[in-house]
Amino acid sequence: MKTDNKVISNEHLAYLQKVRRERQRVMLGRLAILAFFVLGWELAGRWGLIDTFITSQPSRILTTMVNLYREGQLFRHILITVLENIVGFISGTLLGTLLAIALWWSDYLSRVLDPYLVVLNALPKVALGPVLIVWVGNGAPAIIAMALLISLIVTVLTVYSGFSQVDEEKI
Repeated sequence: MKTDNKVISNEHLAYLQKVRRERQRVMLGRLAILAFFVLGWELAGRWGLIDTFITSQPSRILTTMVNLYREGQLFRHILITVLENIVGFISGTLLGTLLAIALWWSDYLSRVLDPYLVVLNALPKVALGPVLIVWVGNGAPAIIAMALLISLIVTVLTVYSGFSQVDEEKI
């Protein structure tokens, strides 16, 4: 077979078709798992197996999104959430960098805070969500605080590690 001025052998063509079928099978499997999850979630909510006040339902989420779109509020809410996350991540990155500089500058501070940083890094940050909502309330403060915490610990450890690996002669 000839395509784009290139000759493709029948074996190569068969291989490409096999690869394409495998990709399609993988995509179909992924979509089936997603559909099963969403359908199971919806049915669990309808049958009262889960508390829909806490977990909602796909149909309610879709209805809310459609209503927000019709009212012209959907993109406003998306923009606000994105901005809150940007504020949180930038704040976390700046604070994390400053803390990393302080740790690099002070060997004492580094040794004192090291076990706490290790524990905070191992802690799943999303698990802090409910605690943050209790501490700072829901809405913008909680979103900003969550983004800040997620980026703060990672930034501190990454930047401090980078600082610590710089050759003494280059400092």
